[in-house]
Amino acid sequence: MSAPLKISAKGVIVLALGLSIASAHALEALAKPPAATSKTSLSKEKGAARSVLSIGKDSSEKEVVEAFLSAVTRTDKDNSAKANFEEVANLMAVDEMAKRAFGEAGWPKFSPVEQKEVTSLFRRLIEIRFYPRWRRVFQNAQFSATSQSKQGEDSLIGGFLNSDGQKTALSFRLTRTPLGFRLVSMAVKDKDMLERTSVRLKRGLAKKGAAGLIAHLKKRTQEAQKDANYKPPLEELISGGK
Repeated sequence: MSAPLKISAKGVIVLALGLSIASAHALEALAKPPAATSKTSLSKEKGAARSVLSIGKDSSEKEVVEAFLSAVTRTDKDNSAKANFEEVANLMAVDEMAKRAFGEAGWPKFSPVEQKEVTSLFRRLIEIRFYPRWRRVFQNAQFSATSQSKQGEDSLIGGFLNSDGQKTALSFRLTRTPLGFRLVSMAVKDKDMLERTSVRLKRGLAKKGAAGLIAHLKKRTQEAQKDANYKPPLEELISGGK
């Protein structure tokens, strides 16, 4: 058994891996934790972290999660960190996430052109509101995978995030795409990122309509970010903060 993935950095853990659009508080509430199987660990040895470039159509769910954590935890001193978010985004099925967030009834209310715009805005919000928090969380914690299971067509990699001697249940949800397995959500305890986002987006669509919601999302992506020294609480890993 390999050693558990160790991620080091300064600051307090900021647990938040979700994907939201309507508001910066949109990622919390996933499905039931997957049933435990044999315990395994995702490892990251210095200089030997799994590269996103090595992820292909035949890569396993655990390999994708490992690549995601490797990309998110890269230090600023690493030259490749400049393209870090691009690597992270390439490991997520952003188009599928946006579609799921609005549901079968809501997604068709956008025209094909609007759907592309919503997906683009969704991706931008992940970059400016969630990605920085993910980095602060995972760079100060150690994730150990303990289970792998199926929920419908999705795969769940469950485990615990260890920080300052405390363990918090964390699971990654992946779906198979033409490019292979990709992340679509993350859950802290019983709170899933995409599910909470869905509630907010559907509500926004009902009140503002397609065009109005798109305008709102554009505004959200232009808002100033919090001070870089801000250290959000653990559950902002899936909520995206204020």
